[in-house]
Amino acid sequence: MPYAAIKANIADSSNLIVQIERRPGKRFVSEGLKIQRYDPTSDRYSFESLFRRCEDTRAPVTSL
Repeated sequence: MPYAAIKANIADSSNLIVQIERRPGKRFVSEGLKIQRYDPTSDRYSFESLFRRCEDTRAPVTSL
């Protein structure tokens, strides 16, 4: 399979990317992204940020 076809298939079959961060003694979801599409001409994915955790651990998760 061509490289661009593989990356396009990844974008078509995956909806969300969840980043989990690890700090001493705990793990938490730090960001969630929605894959919108893959552009083969620029070899880049387009993402939409769904939420991102603030750096202050006492602060709530922010929705974008």
